[in-house]
Amino acid sequence: MIEVSVDFAIADKTVAKVAVLLSVYQNDKELPLYLSIKSILNQSYRELAMLILIDGFVSTNISNLINLLGKSDRRIIILKREKNEGLASAMNTLIDFALVTYPNLEYIARMDSDDVSKLNRI
Repeated sequence: MIEVSVDFAIADKTVAKVAVLLSVYQNDKELPLYLSIKSILNQSYRELAMLILIDGFVSTNISNLINLLGKSDRRIIILKREKNEGLASAMNTLIDFALVTYPNLEYIARMDSDDVSKLNRI
């Protein structure tokens, strides 16, 4: 089992019907990551949770950006693990977390840290 810590969580776990999964690691860049996260938070569909796994070490700028966004929007869940385990492992961890945490979940979407979604993706 992989140890992760959770920093922020959505207040009402019954609301989220869609979980958007995003893994972040040391090679990710601030601006594309910011645009990626904001493109999900600005979706026309609002009943979603964005689960972000920080997979090992990331820069201070990336960490600060994710924490700031997490504090400003309760739909963001931040999970962290000390050692990078890779994308497949990160997605499996996020899927497991989503299924346990959100009893009314209907869909899971995944995205990369440089993806920007249209406003009606979800």
